[in-house]
Amino acid sequence: MKMKFLLIAAASSIAGSALAQSASEGFYGQISTGYESASVGSGRPTISGSGYTYTGSATGTASASSAPIVVGLGYNWALDDGWTLGLGFDYSTVSQDTGSKTSDFGSQGSIGVVGSFFYRVSKRYNIALTPGFKIGDGNQVAYLKAGYSNETIQALVSTGAAQSNSSAAGGYVLGLGYKQFLSGGMYWLAEAGYYGYSKPSLSSVTGTGPKFSWNVGTPGALNLLVGVGYKF
Repeated sequence: MKMKFLLIAAASSIAGSALAQSASEGFYGQISTGYESASVGSGRPTISGSGYTYTGSATGTASASSAPIVVGLGYNWALDDGWTLGLGFDYSTVSQDTGSKTSDFGSQGSIGVVGSFFYRVSKRYNIALTPGFKIGDGNQVAYLKAGYSNETIQALVSTGAAQSNSSAAGGYVLGLGYKQFLSGGMYWLAEAGYYGYSKPSLSSVTGTGPKFSWNVGTPGALNLLVGVGYKF
């Protein structure tokens, strides 16, 4: 009788451990939104035409804020001692336009002040590792996020005189998050992320008359997300 009781207890313990592991392990899909602030570092535009090149004054950092929509896919592995490791891909579906900036060319060639322009930030994607640790009853996971990030930057002159190429800027993402697993494979999440990028190369490709180029600073972003997901 005692042996039977011990076998039942052991089986219950193993089953409980398997359930806790399966709560977080496997393929997942998720969607999230919240608040995001994106920026493009201070730029110094150049205008050029037949036989001349003029450089304008620095514009200061251009920034934008919006509610992003981020979709993600990935896989989580359950490791020993409550640790987990995830590999994920996510994509931000909403583009952002920064506030307008102007640059003063002074008396260079009697050009005066360039019409206002702004930057468009779009097509951000991330490929990241998410090491985590189970807390509570194993249905909660706190995790870090680190990996490669890429976004597209474009400069547009508000008057329609010029529009730059779309330049990809590569960089990194660092973040932390929390997932609460529910019944039936569902979970909710909260995540904060910081993004840093290399300088894009921007020059005008459309419009008539003089051509512009933008020697801009480094782009960056910060977001705070909440969302829901499903673990398959």
